Amino acid sequence: MMADTVIVLLSGGVDSIATATHASNQGRLVALLFVDYGQPAMAEERKAASLAALRLGVKLQEVTTEIPLGTMSDDAGNAGARVVPGRNAVLISLAVSTAVAQGIDAVWMGATIGDRINYPDCMAEWFRVMSEAMRMAYGVDVRAPLVYQSKRRAITLLGADYPIEQTCSCYTPVDGKVCGTCNGCFELEAALGDGDPII
Repeated sequence: MMADTVIVLLSGGVDSIATATHASNQGRLVALLFVDYGQPAMAEERKAASLAALRLGVKLQEVTTEIPLGTMSDDAGNAGARVVPGRNAVLISLAVSTAVAQGIDAVWMGATIGDRINYPDCMAEWFRVMSEAMRMAYGVDVRAPLVYQSKRRAITLLGADYPIEQTCSCYTPVDGKVCGTCNGCFELEAALGDGDPII
């Protein structure tokens, strides 16, 4: 019996690239979707996503939309979480629409256990309800396979030869370089060192 096919929402961050790598290792990855929603790191994320797609040998599809950015629009250098209310519901809806159009069985999104602290739409319970709704309406499963795993585990899934500098987990880069103070930068630095707060 053939495994279900998967489209992965690819932001270019460590978690999404690890999720895509996981799907590829299972022989299920058939599509990648990058969404430009006006995020400050769009150019850096697109570059990282494009490089990942090349490594995975899967074409990167792109969609453009607009979402009110909430605290994502905070200036670079400001510490703290960048919360975009409703973002993941929008991204998953776009991916489900793409999946239906292309006959793909499942949408996967990169989220790790530490994300639930700041993002209610990265909680396992949220993905469970979203998946139930999308399966009922469109026959598409929605999953976050790393939702109980740490960011350190996501880095491990990338493989030792994957250049971390070719990923983009920073929410507010400055002149193409990581800001070093947003929660995305903080969490990645902690996971690469000895201080990953969620194991």
